[in-house]
Amino acid sequence: MALGNLSYLSSFAVSQNYLVGTIPPSICEWSQVSILVLNDNSMTGSLPSCLTTLQELSYLDVDGNDFTGSLPAFPSSSMLEIVYASSNELTGTIPASIWSIPTLISLEVSDNFLSGQLPSVMACWENLQILDLSQNRLTGSMPATMNTASSIVYLDLSYNRIIGSLPTFDNASHSIAFLFLNYNTFWGSIPSVWGKLTNIIELDFSGGILSGSVPSFFQDLTHLSLLKGDSNYITGTLPSSLRHCPMLEQLSVYQNVLSGTFPEWLTQLSNVGTLELFSNVMTGTLPSSISNMTSLQLFDIHENYFTGALPLSMQGLISLHSVYLDGNLFSIDLASLFSATVPSPFPALITFSASSTSALPGWADAVVPQKLALINMEGCGLTGSLPEHWLNRTSLVFVDLSLNGLAGTLPTQLLQTTVAQLFVDDNAFHGHVRAVQAVGEREAATVRTVSNPLAPATTAATAAVAADRDGSDAADEAKASWLRRYQTLVLTTMGRLEAALVDTMPRVTNHPWSL
Repeated sequence: MALGNLSYLSSFAVSQNYLVGTIPPSICEWSQVSILVLNDNSMTGSLPSCLTTLQELSYLDVDGNDFTGSLPAFPSSSMLEIVYASSNELTGTIPASIWSIPTLISLEVSDNFLSGQLPSVMACWENLQILDLSQNRLTGSMPATMNTASSIVYLDLSYNRIIGSLPTFDNASHSIAFLFLNYNTFWGSIPSVWGKLTNIIELDFSGGILSGSVPSFFQDLTHLSLLKGDSNYITGTLPSSLRHCPMLEQLSVYQNVLSGTFPEWLTQLSNVGTLELFSNVMTGTLPSSISNMTSLQLFDIHENYFTGALPLSMQGLISLHSVYLDGNLFSIDLASLFSATVPSPFPALITFSASSTSALPGWADAVVPQKLALINMEGCGLTGSLPEHWLNRTSLVFVDLSLNGLAGTLPTQLLQTTVAQLFVDDNAFHGHVRAVQAVGEREAATVRTVSNPLAPATTAATAAVAADRDGSDAADEAKASWLRRYQTLVLTTMGRLEAALVDTMPRVTNHPWSL
């Protein structure tokens, strides 16, 4: 396609097509073009350096291609306002001249292989509103000029190799709304002056080596909807000033050294949908007022030191789909939590994982919630026989009752069950493995019965079932993959298992747990 002889063309947009090949040099003859949009194609090659000669160019979008090479060194006299070049394979450093373009409003070059350091002088700071350099290979520390930014609204430097202390953003206190500094190597403490970021909506400083406590500066951050500070070395307790953040939807501070009890004031935040406090050293019991968290969907507090019983008031959390309690000191009364006398307890629950806790007697009387797909009660001191009515629940996909004191024969329901991953190893089941073999032959079905006194019906049956220690490591790895954080199990119409992130879980139809 000839693209020359278009000297009067002012706008050219061919996004989301199937274009291949390189950018033809003739584009640089379009002296009047101000908008050039080529995003989401399959174009290759480098970005022509002659693009820098297009004096009227103000909007350049080459996102989502396979461009290589470096960013063109647009001069400081350029009229560029918007540059989108994310999700390519660009290398090298960001040209110093780009930082000197005074008209620049948005620079988004994430998901490339760009290297180098942020410059100490940025003339563009005066008007720059959006800067996204995430998922690159940037190094060095945050320049002092970063604190002078006065117009920045969206700043994403996540997933780079930047080191040092966190910036204070003194001049951006009333402009910045989205701040992502996660997964770099920031150290030191969280700046208390961040309490002046009164328009902040999303704040993420996870994945560093930050220490100290979380400052109590949230009383004026009334727009805050996301707070992530996980995977650091933060100590102390959750600051009570967080109760002044009524818009908060996600609180993720897992994998730190947070202590104290589950705060009562936290249950006042009725918009929280994701609460992740796992892998800390928190203690005490869960308050019954947790039922006030009516938007709660993902509740993950595993690997703490919580004690007592789970509040029965949780049964009414109509949006709760995933609960992770593993490795705490809870005494879990499954029969009361999942009681037939309560109309529709946990109506949205898909995942319930409470391994290495203590189950109270009568657990087998629990009625599996209508949509429950995954239940993990490994190492909970369960005794008695495998509940046959559990295996009749068509929603169940994954059941782990291993490392308990279960006994008796494996029920014949194994032949009809829809459960695709069943772990009952390290119990005391006995009998033959014919039923287990039949289940194991189904597509996508796994039954593990290691360390049970089962008598093989034939040599072939023994080989068909993962009933020997040689296969247990692989089965452990498979089991762990089902229990990864943020995942639940969905049974497709073809009977295959798919793992989906809970916050982007696709709608599944024709199944009793359809969302």
